[in-house]
Amino acid sequence: MSDAVEQGNIEYRPTKGVRILEYDLMAKHDTKMTKVELQLWDTSGSKRYQNCWPVIFKGAHGLVLVYNADQPNHANELEEWYETAISQSLVKDSNCCLMQHALPQTTDKNNVDLPQKLSNLTIIKSRLPSHGDSLREAFSKFVGRLLSNLSEATEQEELTIINS
Repeated sequence: MSDAVEQGNIEYRPTKGVRILEYDLMAKHDTKMTKVELQLWDTSGSKRYQNCWPVIFKGAHGLVLVYNADQPNHANELEEWYETAISQSLVKDSNCCLMQHALPQTTDKNNVDLPQKLSNLTIIKSRLPSHGDSLREAFSKFVGRLLSNLSEATEQEELTIINS
């Protein structure tokens, strides 16, 4: 989602534990483009690192779950990840999205059927190495909605304090 999406020929290497990526993104917030400083925590989906997840999720404002559209086992894993992440981070569904990665040769017939409880989440489809610009644009829209949701929550908290 950073400029790394342009480097499509890089061999896949699973994350060990956590990898933190910091970068700036332009996102629309309150009708204007805003520079957002993002910190993405790329966590391993491996159960081997499950003991680290509560610390990783603490204080999260948003959640992006990435899965391969053509891997049948990813539907169950995705549901487990969602339940674990939501229960440990308190992130609302409106601040979550699913990133469906598919290889260029993957057809819709190969796509995983998502569990019902994930049907309300925003889905961003990616076909890297191509379509980097559309992926960046979709993610920028998600971040803009996330900013709006966070601003709204902050305003509600302030009103609650003032009115009590």
